[in-house]
Amino acid sequence: MSEHLTRGINCASLTPLGADGSVCIDLLIAHCRWLLDEGCESIVLLGTTGEANSFTTAERQAILEGVLERGIAPDTLIVGTGCCAVGDTVALTKHALACGVVRVLMLPPFYYKNIEENGVVASFSRVIEAAGEERLRLYLYQIPQLTGVSLVPTVIEALLETYPQVVAGIKDSSGDWNGIATLCARFGERMDVLVGSERYLLPVCCRRCAPGRAAASPPPPMHILR
Repeated sequence: MSEHLTRGINCASLTPLGADGSVCIDLLIAHCRWLLDEGCESIVLLGTTGEANSFTTAERQAILEGVLERGIAPDTLIVGTGCCAVGDTVALTKHALACGVVRVLMLPPFYYKNIEENGVVASFSRVIEAAGEERLRLYLYQIPQLTGVSLVPTVIEALLETYPQVVAGIKDSSGDWNGIATLCARFGERMDVLVGSERYLLPVCCRRCAPGRAAASPPPPMHILR
């Protein structure tokens, strides 16, 4: 893609729960509004921090609908739709699009391990084709310490080549600086590269300004004042 869709700080939101395990939608709305008021450009809803895979597909749909019904704009959201079953991922992705949310964050198939690269590509392709929407903007989710599946550059390249208008970016929460730097150098001009740690925020921004720069040593820890 020639245009970067996601800029600034995009916060992965918590999903507050009551003692019985039900979602406290009012607290979630207050949390989302506070994040936006504090300067976040977007909210990443139902990602790892939001414990998405602890909820059923119906609960995840209800959470998104509840957030939108209470005034959070769809263009300020990136919603996690990745599941073990392709059919569930398709259902959540179609639901997000029907609700006006076009940016989705998608895990690779993550239960069975040692999946061949063409299998990972095929899984994402099935979702994209089944969604059947030109509006879809897909963010691949790289978090191999939890999924056991690494999205290697050849997989990303294959998806970009086939779906250049759909694959909008990747969120890398691996903590692997060399891998993140490689993504910036190889794909930074073609899609968004988002990082899941404040530690890498400034270095990645610098690489966005100077794509193609070789990977350097990992940056020192950042101390964030809160």
